[in-house]
Amino acid sequence: MANSSKFIDRLKEIVYQNYSDERFGVSELVSFYGISRSQLHKKLKKEIGKSLSQYIREFRLEESLKLILETDNTISEIAYQVGFGSPAYFNTCFKEFYGFPPGEVKVRAAANSELTRLQLHDRTKARIWKLPGKYHKSVVIAIILILAIGAIGYYGLRNHHNFLNINSPPTVINEEIDSLPKTIAVLPLKNWSGNSELEYVSDGMTDAIINRLAKIKSIERVIPFTSVLSYKKNDKSIKEIAKELGVKNILQGSFQLSGDNLSIKLQIIDGISEQLFWETEYKRVWKTIEIFELQAAVAENVAYNLDAQITDSEKESIEQIPTTNKEAYRMYLQAVYQVQQLSGSSLKNARFLFESAIALDSTFIEPYIGLANDYAMSGMVWGISTEKEAWAKAK
Repeated sequence: MANSSKFIDRLKEIVYQNYSDERFGVSELVSFYGISRSQLHKKLKKEIGKSLSQYIREFRLEESLKLILETDNTISEIAYQVGFGSPAYFNTCFKEFYGFPPGEVKVRAAANSELTRLQLHDRTKARIWKLPGKYHKSVVIAIILILAIGAIGYYGLRNHHNFLNINSPPTVINEEIDSLPKTIAVLPLKNWSGNSELEYVSDGMTDAIINRLAKIKSIERVIPFTSVLSYKKNDKSIKEIAKELGVKNILQGSFQLSGDNLSIKLQIIDGISEQLFWETEYKRVWKTIEIFELQAAVAENVAYNLDAQITDSEKESIEQIPTTNKEAYRMYLQAVYQVQQLSGSSLKNARFLFESAIALDSTFIEPYIGLANDYAMSGMVWGISTEKEAWAKAK
């Protein structure tokens, strides 16, 4: 047992001294420790059941939690401080590890000021948060407002969306998945445009497809965008993803935008057998009406292939055109993407973009909802404005 303790202590010391360096990884850890990669991996796996890369990543995430609680640094700053080269990837890993995004840590901690950092860590990993009997008034307002905005829909009256997304979809066995044939997860579309700046469009198209599928009641489960975002950059198999999300079907594909020429390739794959049973390609011109028609067509085709019935009212809702202003829609997508970065500066950027979209089309509803959420998060979580001002503007 003593040797085991010394092994972990030495490993922890090496990682602690180097975790803030983005270049520090498994190879560097092996080099510092002085034994072969396979030996070190087997020893760690035997002691605590983790791989070397998992151990380093989770160490960084635990340190990031301390920094979020103890400093006023932005989430992006903290991501770099703990050795993540991308704030977006940090957000994904943090949410996957703790069950909620880093931007929610302080509001959760404020809701229970008696929690020590260790208690917070244990509870976040177990995902069992209980609020105390008495709250500070400002915390109550923040939580109620966030929940209320989530209830009316995350950016666009989105059915089946949970704004806080505290509970991840349950992991289920194959037999249970097989009994739910009309369940689906839409993985983030891969941006094959050759331009990383168009990532906001591919994410926006993914989210739009999910929103439309969620309006079809005969589809038993549609996984929200916030839950599939963590699968944007990982190497898990279709079977693993389907099991983790508790769905029978996975929709995956790619997105390309070249000038005004838009192309989307899609596939539906059985989550148990991993067999492809539907694929198609859509080619459109980047015009608002054609974009929304494409999103509706995808939803209707997916429903058809899942043998899900669409009512007349659902069809009307799916085919609704929220704006005819192409630039307003582009601004809106950019704003939503900024909000997903979960930092004070990105929320400021999002506010400008939401307001710009509204200026271009005052009848476009979604930017108003996004702007209300932005005010709430900016004032009550990030402290960019006072709580009173944030509450008034959000309402």
